[in-house]
Amino acid sequence: MRTADASALLSPGSVLKRGGHIPRFSPVAAQSLIHHSLGLLRRWPVRVYDPFCGNGIALCTFQLAYSEYGEELIGSDVNPLAVATTKDNLLIVTNKDEALAAQRDLRADYACTGDERFSRRAQVAQGIVDIIDARLRKGIAATPWRVFEANVFDARQLASYIPPASIDLVLTDPPYSIESKWIGLDGKDVLEEHVNMSLGAMRPLLAPGGVVALAFERSAELSFVGYQKARQVQLKGSRTGYLLQAA
Repeated sequence: MRTADASALLSPGSVLKRGGHIPRFSPVAAQSLIHHSLGLLRRWPVRVYDPFCGNGIALCTFQLAYSEYGEELIGSDVNPLAVATTKDNLLIVTNKDEALAAQRDLRADYACTGDERFSRRAQVAQGIVDIIDARLRKGIAATPWRVFEANVFDARQLASYIPPASIDLVLTDPPYSIESKWIGLDGKDVLEEHVNMSLGAMRPLLAPGGVVALAFERSAELSFVGYQKARQVQLKGSRTGYLLQAA
């Protein structure tokens, strides 16, 4: 189903930017979730939304590996740095000139420092350029995208950006299992409360039969209010993916 292995390109020293200390969604996990979600949806093109877009890894993975199945990619985050970083990274994976500029910068860094990491990242940039070229030869356009700053708990704010019942796939890595530790509120109850608050805000946006694909750091026996668990997927390492559909 996929047109390229984005995880192989984005994992081993990515060209993509990382906004400060924003947690990074694994492209391996993202690609696995996308694969299983499209199999469950069995329809395309799809409109994809990541409400905690962070560095944009999930959307970039879809763009590189599954662009022919996309109608629109949408990202949002409450952090303006995350929004800016996601925009920069989506430009790299959709625009050949941007990818070539990133490659030139990495080669210049390698020439100045001799650090092999820059050389490897320049090779990754070439891989992205090759995917863009192959897509253009096949007449496959990049999936249109947009990214904006929004609070996922504010259903009214989300509705001002996204029409109701228009999202086929919510694809995201909720930050709360990590965030709750940062603020000293570790525990299943805190995680469950935050996840269900965000799921409640997103439910009006889901198209009939739409899928919510979530990645967690570990298996979490959570009660997803208003949703049924359609599939559970073991991701790389200790990570677990949950594919949900509205009950």
